[in-house]
Amino acid sequence: MKTRTLLVALLCLAACAIVRADTYIEFRTSRFYSANGSYFVEVRPDRRATLYRVRPRTERVWSQVLAKLPGALYITNDGTRVVMVEHYYGNGGEPSAKVVIFFDQAGKQIADHALQDVAALKLVPHTISAAHWYRGGLFTPDQTTFIVETAVRTCDPPKLNPQTEAEITELWKCESPTPYEELRFSMSNGALVSRESVREKYLDKEKRLLRELEFIRAIHPTNQMSLAEVYEDYAAFLRERQRVEEAKKMERRARVLRRAYR
Repeated sequence: MKTRTLLVALLCLAACAIVRADTYIEFRTSRFYSANGSYFVEVRPDRRATLYRVRPRTERVWSQVLAKLPGALYITNDGTRVVMVEHYYGNGGEPSAKVVIFFDQAGKQIADHALQDVAALKLVPHTISAAHWYRGGLFTPDQTTFIVETAVRTCDPPKLNPQTEAEITELWKCESPTPYEELRFSMSNGALVSRESVREKYLDKEKRLLRELEFIRAIHPTNQMSLAEVYEDYAAFLRERQRVEEAKKMERRARVLRRAYR
């Protein structure tokens, strides 16, 4: 999730509070594709999820009613596994909320993981509807492992009820999410097999931006506006380092995406 988008939801500039209710566009029937385009899951507003095989012809594989609408769905190229991450309308900050769920080739749930098991809840930015712990997810190249990256706030804010512009700015900085851990799940059974700190790994800003691009491109179809935002951030980074020609390429990519979205 992009930092600037999350911060709009996180910060209330009133003196009496630091968070407000999140707003969500009404969920519409959506399709989530495997990377190779051979499978897709169609999710309807009534939470009915149906997996289809596209090749050699489109046909239904399984259909299930989900407990919640998905924030994101990831499908293996052979259609044998589907991973649902987060809820479209937020997790409510409930420690027991199931936020990483695995389905097998028949649509049967084979594993789930609660918010309290994947997130450092005391360190995570919160809004009324959700704890914002999730940075992104993707399969390893061989698709035997699913990787989820978590986030925590950058620092503990000095004041929870800011009164001055300086205090609001400091709160804004502290509530911005920063990478925390990399969780690895086995695609065979959905088990969490390892967790590793990535706080030091992505101190290099360029590595961080490249990772953001990986996360955005791992969702099919890709969110074009989110991709444009990362290109713009990357261009600004390159210009700061006098890598002007590379920056121009990123800026051109961002412009093309924004024009297409209008």
